[in-house]
Amino acid sequence: MSDGAPCQRPIHPAPDGVDPMPVCQMHSKDPQKDSAQFHDQFQQEIQAILDGTSAYNRRKNTHDFTGFVFLAADFSHATFTQNANFSHATFTQNANFSLATFTQYADFSLATFTQYADFSHATFTQYANFSFVVFGFREEAADAQAAASKEGLAIADFQGTRFMKPADVRFFQVNKKSQDGLRVRFRNCEVEEVDFTDVHWHQRGRRMVLEDEIDVREGKSRQYELVAKVYRQLVSNFEKARAYDLAEDCFIGAMEMKRLDPRNSILGRLGRWLSVVNLYRLLSNYGSSYTRAVSVLLVFLLLFALLFPAFGLRMSGDSLPKDAYYTAAPASAQTPTISWGLALAHPQRGRELWRTFKAGIWASLEVATFQKDPTVKPADTWGRRLAVIEDIVIPGQLALFLLVLRRRFRR
Repeated sequence: MSDGAPCQRPIHPAPDGVDPMPVCQMHSKDPQKDSAQFHDQFQQEIQAILDGTSAYNRRKNTHDFTGFVFLAADFSHATFTQNANFSHATFTQNANFSLATFTQYADFSLATFTQYADFSHATFTQYANFSFVVFGFREEAADAQAAASKEGLAIADFQGTRFMKPADVRFFQVNKKSQDGLRVRFRNCEVEEVDFTDVHWHQRGRRMVLEDEIDVREGKSRQYELVAKVYRQLVSNFEKARAYDLAEDCFIGAMEMKRLDPRNSILGRLGRWLSVVNLYRLLSNYGSSYTRAVSVLLVFLLLFALLFPAFGLRMSGDSLPKDAYYTAAPASAQTPTISWGLALAHPQRGRELWRTFKAGIWASLEVATFQKDPTVKPADTWGRRLAVIEDIVIPGQLALFLLVLRRRFRR
């Protein structure tokens, strides 16, 4: 128990091999210990601990559940008037602490919740410790189907929970060894000052995600702004803790909620794809991914390099070729010397296509860098209009790339 001594309760008659050593009913892993034969005895001891009348609860200022193995645990609406010690406890089925009130120290350190853990609308008035807690732990499954059947239950629900002293709430190395990471709901819960240290968060798309966001994406919730608010609180939290990668993940989460919210666009749900916010996402992942920003920049340069020869290009001034290679397309104001059509019609098609591509690359780069005397020019009005578009697009994407670099390395 919490005082380091054995609990001294009667030994539970568990089947051979269930427990590594003889233990009481409260500490036994026997899956049948809450059956009709033992149910009343188990629940009576729980109630006696809550009432302070248990003969085995030696610490009179503590509701001592240390190391208990719960099957279905229902503490909804319960009031813990003393310190609540659930350290090292195991909850093998759903654990319900919704609307519970913890008036003193709440210790869940090293507890294991194998299925759904519901702390929604609970109140913690003093210190709350969730260090080394595992939500959704599972041993190696016999097959992939068994693993999948358990995965969906690995959720810790804190939505609506009130932390009266959030600075005294600590999540330390939670789900550190879990395959899935911490799947948690925090809607309507103040988490800006809560301590999250070395938590293994659940990830999707190579970023941390809250279960609240997953609920929105799966149509289980439409509380876009409440989820965005949680993400904004976590951004502030992680910024102060200098956990900048997590802060970026939460910033992306907040922006995703803004993008998905149909109220933010006159196009409704269609607006999540046809909006400036979505364009910002596509071009730079909301200003957080320099690899995406530079990749899109290179794609734009390549796209213009392919489009310019489609409209036709002319070599300017002294840069015009003098060999017979270009005799099939003499330079003039009306006829382009370089185009995909001419390259395809040329006897040396492969060589001409390569030269045309190189000319397109140079044209794209020269327009992008605002060269006054380019070596390759658009041959007609549509080509010049394309150059104007590139003059807008490339500097804009370059600005996004520089913004990402600033966000990433300003710290």
